[in-house]
Amino acid sequence: MRRGSTSSVRYRRAMMLLASALRQSELAASLGWGRTRISHQLTRVSGRALVTRERVGGVTVTLTDTGREAITAVGPGLEAAVRRHFTDKLSVQEVEVLAAVLRRL
Repeated sequence: MRRGSTSSVRYRRAMMLLASALRQSELAASLGWGRTRISHQLTRVSGRALVTRERVGGVTVTLTDTGREAITAVGPGLEAAVRRHFTDKLSVQEVEVLAAVLRRL
């Protein structure tokens, strides 16, 4: 495994996840956030036209084209920062162990 490849895989998986709509409760659970916090944050990002929320047997959150463009724009910088401040400070063996732990979660 090459250094930095873990963050690349995680970024691509996050992009695939965001390509579809999610229930607000699922998004909150995946982040470990409560209902109030997720609601507040989604109100902020929906105000910037990054997501939409629709009530359909619960609240469904969908990433807008503007949101997708914003995520795509920050991807390379985010990946470089994760590599510089985190992954590059680990040995190849440590990266492999971390990847194995993250896969289990």
